[in-house]
Amino acid sequence: MLPLATHAWLMNDLDTILPSEAESILAAIETVDAIIEDGEGIAPMLHDAVASFLDIFGCDRAFLSFFIPISRGAPSGPIVYSRAKEAEILESVFDEDPFIDGVIATARDTMQVFAAGPNAHAIPPNSLAATKQGVRSMMLTVVQPRLGPAWFMGVHDCKRARSFTYEPRLFARFGARMADAVTRFVYLEHLDHGEARHRALFRSTSEALLIIDVGTQRIVDSNAHAARLFGWPPGQLLGAELRQLNPEMQPDGQRSDLRITELLAEAGAGVARAYEWTHRMADDELARCGVNLVALPNPERLLVRASIRVLP
Repeated sequence: MLPLATHAWLMNDLDTILPSEAESILAAIETVDAIIEDGEGIAPMLHDAVASFLDIFGCDRAFLSFFIPISRGAPSGPIVYSRAKEAEILESVFDEDPFIDGVIATARDTMQVFAAGPNAHAIPPNSLAATKQGVRSMMLTVVQPRLGPAWFMGVHDCKRARSFTYEPRLFARFGARMADAVTRFVYLEHLDHGEARHRALFRSTSEALLIIDVGTQRIVDSNAHAARLFGWPPGQLLGAELRQLNPEMQPDGQRSDLRITELLAEAGAGVARAYEWTHRMADDELARCGVNLVALPNPERLLVRASIRVLP
């Protein structure tokens, strides 16, 4: 459920919202939040959210379409849900029409919900919305995620015309939540692709590489070159603490544990570091090495990649 602060707008018009209406609004927010939190991808999440609009708003039709489809993970085409079997009408929901084109353009320019009905904008009697789709009132909004292309979505009332009160603000809230969810899905997809590229580079490079969790100072990944450099059995570096690879003191008199903590913190903050460092090998021999530290993007923990080479 959303934090209480996100529902603050509900408190602005307590005199005009009955207790039963307030309960319905909160239930609607919880419904869409649950759909978003449980969504396993962009397409199923959007389908379920649009379908829920039929009951949330008591409308006759709900729809969504991307301006430019997302190449992966998005619905293969527009989404339309209706209470009635109206295949011919559903096909016309996205037909070009001066009125609908103007509504979409206005919603996109203002980034606000466009409402048409008895107490809002008029629906021209000669528009496709009125003549073919039977629309008596409607809402439409354009949604632009931080990552990914924009879409428009709307609801139609056909059996009765609606006088709007809180519905446009609630619809805008749903659009914002759905935009955040799509941004998260697209970001994670990009992260997965970046991770795959990183893994390929990680395995193919001739450098000794360690991935270090800055918080625990443990090695969470390493390549075969690192195991050979330190003389450890393959796979045994995984989970090792950095102190196991360092002498207690560096040749310049600094304590290894204190200095490495400083270097990792700087690298984790985005400052790439290159320095000389004395490492301890598996046979307790000391080796003078050149080390480069760079931060790695990760949404869950602070990681740093160390590239290590033995200096002559």
